[in-house]
This record gives sequence, C-alpha cells and structure tokens, in this order.
Amino acid sequence: MLEVLRRIREGDRVDLPGVQSTGSGGGSAPIRDRLSEADIRDIVTRFRAGTPKHKLATEYRMSLSTMKQLLRHHR
Repeated sequence: MLEVLRRIREGDRVDLPGVQSTGSGGGSAPIRDRLSEADIRDIVTRFRAGTPKHKLATEYRMSLSTMKQLLRHHR
C-alpha cells in the first residue's frame, strides 16, 4: 500500500487505465480525407446492392457508426 501511495505522490501514471485503440479505425481525420470519391461511390453502390454496413465498415477500416453516417449523407 505504501508503494501505491508513493507512486500517487510522485505522479506515476504508468499503469493508469484508459481507452485503448482497436487499431481498426482511421483516427479522427474526416471521412473525406480518408476516402476518395471513387471509394465513396463504391461503398454506396455496394450498400444499395445488398452488402451489409458492418462488412463495408470492416473493409474500409472504419467504425460502424462512421459507415452509417457516410451512408446517411449519401442517400
């Protein structure tokens, strides 16, 4: 316990829990910076042909919520 208190006093943050990236997303860059117009057309076309959103999201390395947002914007 004394070791824990010492680390707190010294500001040791090595074991601090936090959000971990899954590595599957493109970060915070806007969609338009990560995808070309051709990519967006392909996504919309494939979705309209029946490809599930989750499969497209995986292939284009983005979250499902981002894929849904993209498809809503390009109805």
